[in-house]
Amino acid sequence: MAGETQVSKAVREAINQSRLAFVWRNQSGTAHGGRMHLAPEGSPDLIGWMMDGSGRFLGVECKSPHGKTSARRTELQRAWALRIQVVLAVSLTVSSVQEAIDGLRAAKR
Repeated sequence: MAGETQVSKAVREAINQSRLAFVWRNQSGTAHGGRMHLAPEGSPDLIGWMMDGSGRFLGVECKSPHGKTSARRTELQRAWALRIQVVLAVSLTVSSVQEAIDGLRAAKR
């Protein structure tokens, strides 16, 4: 079965090919013993914008397809999703390409 890294890569490629949105990988946390700070912890795995004319920010949290996706988000990931939704941007948590594309189509204005 696919892990989160494989899901994230497949979702990123499918979203960009769909032309519904444009996303890139968002590295979060710290690296090299804390000497390099990346994006804030809990921020989405993929970030970008909707290509529906709105230019809305898009955050996509990718999970492995094992179990219930939304239940596996951390508190920080849930907090990020709420921050994104409050500003009327698009926040998705997905475990497959199909979930991502369906979510983008539903969010399209």
